[in-house]
Amino acid sequence: MNCPRPRRGSRPAALATALVAAALLAAPVAAHADTTAPGSYHAKATATALDLKVFGQGITLGLTRAENASTPESAASGIGALVPSLGNQVEQQAAATADNPVDERAQTCGPITLPADFPAVSLATACSAANAVVKDGFPASIGDASVLTVDVNGNSVLGSASSAVNAPIGQLLDGLQPVFAGLDQASGIDANSLLNQIVEAITKDGDLVRVALGPSHSTSSANQTVETATAAAQGAIVELLPRDLLGLPPVATIEVGAAANTITIDRNTGEATVEYDPSIVTVTLADDIAAALPSQVPNPISVTPGQSFCLGLPAPLDSCITVAGGTQGKNADGLTFAEASAVSLRLLTGVQDGVQLDLAATRVEGVGTLDTSRAAPPAPPAPDQPALARTGGTIDTLLAGSLFAAAIGGMAIARRARRRVEFLG
Repeated sequence: MNCPRPRRGSRPAALATALVAAALLAAPVAAHADTTAPGSYHAKATATALDLKVFGQGITLGLTRAENASTPESAASGIGALVPSLGNQVEQQAAATADNPVDERAQTCGPITLPADFPAVSLATACSAANAVVKDGFPASIGDASVLTVDVNGNSVLGSASSAVNAPIGQLLDGLQPVFAGLDQASGIDANSLLNQIVEAITKDGDLVRVALGPSHSTSSANQTVETATAAAQGAIVELLPRDLLGLPPVATIEVGAAANTITIDRNTGEATVEYDPSIVTVTLADDIAAALPSQVPNPISVTPGQSFCLGLPAPLDSCITVAGGTQGKNADGLTFAEASAVSLRLLTGVQDGVQLDLAATRVEGVGTLDTSRAAPPAPPAPDQPALARTGGTIDTLLAGSLFAAAIGGMAIARRARRRVEFLG
């Protein structure tokens, strides 16, 4: 009688199977060793290129926003102009989620409409763009906005303002004489002219202030380790009292540097840090203006964060500059924030409240939390210390031991069966 002989590889295979099963069941779950995980977060950045107030009426130009959150979602916007009573103009908005992961709004440009009673302001075409994405579970967004030039024209306002500033005309013109030396010869204006005629003759079109405005830019993004948001405003070049008709440079040229602001949230610790870079302003007076002013007035003039400076021009044309420093803090809800405050220009302060410009303002804010809900496993004993005695075992351990014992018993039965087959054969 021929009977199949047991395969010799069955004994090692059974032993290996038992050992693997015991090891898998007895080992602790590896995930239990991870005691913390990145939690929720939210960050936002906003930037404003210019808040402009002309003789008491205001508009805001070049606003951007970018933000995201751990849901995940992201959003961005760019606004060319915010005009009271007319709302947002040349606006783009984008938003993305896990279900709608891409929202890209390409740059668009268009004219800006101002109320009929708004003081004479000429605005170049405004542009804006916005993009938001969620990729691989992480959000990112970008907002851009720009207005190339802003011209403030004083013809319509100075006509009504002249009665308030022409007394005493003689004293006023005496103060203006050294500043605008040679004006009579170039324009034919006599000493009895009113202030608006003098200012109107300074330029071909009556411009009081010209602004070449830099763009604003906001971004936010996240990855496995950090969450960031950045706001930047590129500053501007401001020409105070241009004098094209005379072939002379502006009375003063004010260069406002860029302002930048960044918040970074460490997702492993939940800590938020900020880094801000406020603007520095340089003022350059025309040579003839500088020569007419007191010798102690420097030229050019550098105005650093935390400083204020007035140009020293005769009233009502005097103009002052304030450069605010950056600030940061944390509120009661744990929100970390920082501001690189705007440069404030108060120009022609004696003419109907003058022209006020707040340039290059940025703000960032954010919060992050750390998820610590899981309990840590007991630490293994040190090498020089004996393990504590165990009074019982877990179900996994008992099952592993049972499998191991069953495997050994199975091998013994197989051995006896093999011997019996050999004996019968």
